[in-house]
Amino acid sequence: MVRPRAHGVITCFALAAFAARTTCRSGFAADAAASVGCHHPHGTSSHSAGKVAEWRSLPVDDFETVERRFWLVAPASLRRQPPVPAPLLLAFHGQGSDAWDFSAKMRFGELGEGAGLFVAYPQGMRDGPVGAGWNDGTAGDGTTCTGEVEPGQTACYQSCDRLGACGRCNWATCYDDRLFSESLLRALFDEFCIDTSRVYLVGESNGGTLIHHLVHEMPGTFAAFATFYALPLLGYAAGARGQALRHSAALRSTALLQLSAREDTIIPVSGGVSSQGWIYEPRAKVQALWAGLHGCASPSGPARLNWSAGPSSIVCDEYPRCETGRRIMSCTYEGNHGDRPSGDEGQKLTLWFLLQFSREGVSSQARVAPLRPLNADSRGVLVVLDAWSFAALVVFVVLGASLGGAVLHAIVTQEWSLPLVHDDDLDKYEHLGHTFGSVAKPFGGAVWGHAWHVRDYTGDL
Repeated sequence: MVRPRAHGVITCFALAAFAARTTCRSGFAADAAASVGCHHPHGTSSHSAGKVAEWRSLPVDDFETVERRFWLVAPASLRRQPPVPAPLLLAFHGQGSDAWDFSAKMRFGELGEGAGLFVAYPQGMRDGPVGAGWNDGTAGDGTTCTGEVEPGQTACYQSCDRLGACGRCNWATCYDDRLFSESLLRALFDEFCIDTSRVYLVGESNGGTLIHHLVHEMPGTFAAFATFYALPLLGYAAGARGQALRHSAALRSTALLQLSAREDTIIPVSGGVSSQGWIYEPRAKVQALWAGLHGCASPSGPARLNWSAGPSSIVCDEYPRCETGRRIMSCTYEGNHGDRPSGDEGQKLTLWFLLQFSREGVSSQARVAPLRPLNADSRGVLVVLDAWSFAALVVFVVLGASLGGAVLHAIVTQEWSLPLVHDDDLDKYEHLGHTFGSVAKPFGGAVWGHAWHVRDYTGDL
């Protein structure tokens, strides 16, 4: 397609230079790259008002000057003194939706409040009949759809017509959303105290295809990105011009999470021709490409998660032992296109994933409130124990064995009055401990010697 290029556009490398130029590490954590806004955290009335949730406008010098809009959700912690550079999330809605509605559905601002997360929800352009959407770099390419696209699903938007970028597979605007994103980042870096090494992307459907495009077009800008029911169109998994190969070193600083609905036919997990006639890259190939960039081992396997599959039956895989320390992960859940995991499960999983990373590695500032375990159902549980989970399990088993031994001792000796075991019974209990293994034995003196009651253990466990 013809990509509009105004004289005021900033390249991805210029944006990276801008971030570096505005970095002031003095007084901040070692992995925090502070934006220029950290020097004037109360420069506007919005800052002094505490938490921000409002529409904002931003003039963008596209092929014509256009007012772009975004819904901003900034945390109350922006008033903190001294200012602490905060992570920033750009969240892009799907085709036909809008920023405010996407904000209300996803609630990233509320869910990320404890991490001091700033969230900007950009608004797509609505200059055509298929609804507000995004320029994902494919306009004018007639190879991304079949000849059997559903009626009313394609259109040449006004911006595409003006740029001579119409094609039979067109379905969205041709305003430059890479330029919009760059301009938005500059504006937020100038006004707010942002950690420029912790900028993240989320997008659903058309918004998800856009962020694949943005990561390729702006290599080295984002620490991680996550998509909901979205894949690149055919031929764009590595970018329109092979950017994933051209800028592989820069892209090794970016982690990837893809969430997909199992029954999705509009953007099927397996790729290929969709029910609407567009042709997508398979998710497995996208994951393999990114795993290769990060030097991960192969094949992929069950992801290290510490909660259950839940009512949406979330199942996740990831590539192991990535050289960069990043993670390349994909999750599948029950549903169709437009569905998300029940409740806030998908959003919590997304924030848990994103906030682990900065461009410089795994972030020491990723402080996300512990996620409640998802409700397990009869279809199985996805649990892979980490070190803390394993330690908790060991304690639980040992205490359980100790409690069982004490109860058995009480039954055998018919001593039903509490405490179950007295100090003068320690020798007998330690002998009984051999029945339950040497691991339980030390608890004979260390635990039950204090003559605690059964109800005390029930409460503690």
